[in-house]
Amino acid sequence: MPITCKFTPRILSQDEFHAVDKIVMRHAFDIQNEMGRLFDETIYQNELAFRCRVHGLEVLTEGVISVEYRDFRKLYFLDMLANNGGIYELKATTALNNNNDLQLINYLLLAGLHHGKLINFGPTSVEHRFISTSLTPEDRKNVSLDTRRWKGSDSEDIILSDVLSSMLEDWGLFLSVDLYTEAIKHFLGSNRKLCSVAVSSEGRLLGHQKLALLNEGTGLHISAIAKHHPSYEIHLEKLFSYTPLRRIQWLNFNKNIVQMITLQK
Repeated sequence: MPITCKFTPRILSQDEFHAVDKIVMRHAFDIQNEMGRLFDETIYQNELAFRCRVHGLEVLTEGVISVEYRDFRKLYFLDMLANNGGIYELKATTALNNNNDLQLINYLLLAGLHHGKLINFGPTSVEHRFISTSLTPEDRKNVSLDTRRWKGSDSEDIILSDVLSSMLEDWGLFLSVDLYTEAIKHFLGSNRKLCSVAVSSEGRLLGHQKLALLNEGTGLHISAIAKHHPSYEIHLEKLFSYTPLRRIQWLNFNKNIVQMITLQK
């Protein structure tokens, strides 16, 4: 199976989740009041899981989700799963950020669940954020590849296109762009890791920039731009105009569409 949960997920309604969450959050606030806000997140994770179990909740920590495609495999570990249907990600940092939101959304989509929460013990008062999605595994399989601006004749281009289309059939869309990027680079080979590329202006060497390459003359750029796409494209063109690269193969993950774009000098 391409995506496998090493537990049995159970979809909770929003009311069911909030009933569970009321118990979890009561203990989260009590823990910070008693223990303070300076411990590592693992300490809070263990104590919160213990108290929730004592209260009668079914709690799994470090629940594993395995994502596979051919010989690529990546494991994700959930901080806490309550009653098999509520995913909790715990932090001990200054403040929650958008990357934390995206991490939890990724976990929910992989598990096929709808509701979760971020809990941050680091601030002076516990910070928490409810995260929800209505997307189903079937929704994520509604994939569209936009190849209107794609020009790919090199062997690396063909491998990239084949891997992308086949991988999306297995996984679907809306997952973390970092997951897709890691898998794509795995199948393109280790030499597709970041390379130091010269940056010059009017014959003057300005330095070197780390860029992913498909081959000596072709860059690879993967993004998840949903807004201001034309502006982003302009800046991407400016970036590679100062390099010796002759073109960039650009994959942009935008909801249920992957735009495959070739930018050439």
